[in-house]
Amino acid sequence: MKIIHIVPSLVKGSGVTEMLYQINKNCNSKKFKNYFLLWDNTEKLNLKKNIILKKNINSFFILFFYLKYIRTQFYKKEQVHFIQHGLWHPIYLYTSIILRFFNLKYSVVSHGMLMREALKIKKFKKKIAFFIYQKIILKKAKNIIFTNNYERKESFNFLDNNINNYKIVNVRTKILNKKLTKKFTQKIVSFSRIHPIKSFEDFIYHWDTKRMIGWKWEIYGPIDDHKYYKYLKILLKKLNLNHNIVFKKAVYDKKRKFEIFNRSSFLLQTSKSESFNFSVSESLSLGVPVIVTKNSPWQIVQDKKLGYMYDNSSKSIKKVIDALSNLDNDQYNDIIYNFSNNTVSFSWDSFLKKIVY
Repeated sequence: MKIIHIVPSLVKGSGVTEMLYQINKNCNSKKFKNYFLLWDNTEKLNLKKNIILKKNINSFFILFFYLKYIRTQFYKKEQVHFIQHGLWHPIYLYTSIILRFFNLKYSVVSHGMLMREALKIKKFKKKIAFFIYQKIILKKAKNIIFTNNYERKESFNFLDNNINNYKIVNVRTKILNKKLTKKFTQKIVSFSRIHPIKSFEDFIYHWDTKRMIGWKWEIYGPIDDHKYYKYLKILLKKLNLNHNIVFKKAVYDKKRKFEIFNRSSFLLQTSKSESFNFSVSESLSLGVPVIVTKNSPWQIVQDKKLGYMYDNSSKSIKKVIDALSNLDNDQYNDIIYNFSNNTVSFSWDSFLKKIVY
């Protein structure tokens, strides 16, 4: 089967790009062959060979003839399935019209874009887009894909209750199933774009230098919102935390990223809501404990004691700060030991299969 992934652009550091990279890396076989249909000619990463369009799509008619070409070339030989990654962008309006015209099947992976916090951004525009075309796109899709039940529940607060063409396809992670020991470094790391939806300020406000002696928090990521970044820098200066909490350039090299993981004691995910977070997956796979919000698909962290969960309330964050400030090497390695008793199997091939079938 040929899978055509439709996406506006590929941007380093984004969850959508990371998912597509993993699918392309792990799912190109006799069973699946992945191709990528881009709206613009931006970052190609390691997908160059499989990108169908070499130039920008700047016209509905150009897209029409490309999809017609795909239909005539691919459909003669084998099945084709189209997957739209995300919502709101004009490419999805255009492709859905054309795909329906040619009677081609497509699925929609929402990537958390229907969750409460995501909908707060450009709220008015999204409501207009939803009632003009996005609602129809979702209803006519073969499947709407959510990566966990929490994302589905949040999305259905916005969607009509009569939309029932959805699937929950869990994105899991492999957890090392061997005895681990790790040096307690008092370093916290975050890999995240700098954007208001990430809610860094919630944790910054509660960072207690008198209690968090020796602790440091490093945040690696691209600046998506310069106004928000400036606000955070002013906040750090005001609270005298410039040496405790540091923003650093985004890291895309896997080897360097894993080196940072290995010298860190915890990964911190601060988003108020999250459909999935690849850094959490990477952290768990490397045996590095995580601190995540409860509005995320990582209940396993609390259930298996692989770190801490908090709910963005002042009381909950203070509880995490208290736990960290009282942590010593033996207690930390008790958390590390929990990784040796847990394993979760996962296959990207299986993930893709669940989407298209």
